[in-house]
Amino acid sequence: HFMMMLFVMAAVLSIAIIFTHSAILSVVIFACMVCAESMTYALMNDIENESIDGTPRASTLSLYSLFQHLGMFFTGVSFGVAADHSLTATYGLSAVFCVVGLISYIFWYKNRSMLVKKEEKESGLEKIIKEVIKEVWYGKSKEGGDKGRTLTNHDSQDGTKASQNKNTN
Repeated sequence: HFMMMLFVMAAVLSIAIIFTHSAILSVVIFACMVCAESMTYALMNDIENESIDGTPRASTLSLYSLFQHLGMFFTGVSFGVAADHSLTATYGLSAVFCVVGLISYIFWYKNRSMLVKKEEKESGLEKIIKEVIKEVWYGKSKEGGDKGRTLTNHDSQDGTKASQNKNTN
């Protein structure tokens, strides 16, 4: 949902800069737009990397890169044509591109959520956080070792003391 917020933020900033008459405020808005774009780019790279499985990874990443560069070419040309008319048209086009990006992302996200299991939808950061919580709470490492946390009565599903059932080697 953070990605959707970035698209909305970029669209709102694009519209806000159209109506801004202060040079200082325009610079601040533009800096915020650059920050939103940078965060979007980082998240998109994470999504791309997580979506690629199998051996043709390099080929798939090259194909993604090709489409990104084609998109950058066409948006650059579009912005150039709009800038020939006015800056207002350029930032208006920017807002339109942000809305189109938001709609595309929502469409992709809804289709992805229908096809992918919950475990596969978790981002890398969510998986790391869950693993750390498991390790801290249950005392289990990735290697399967036990760090010694003893479960209490209320931790056991069958009501018996789990510490009594625990095998110690």
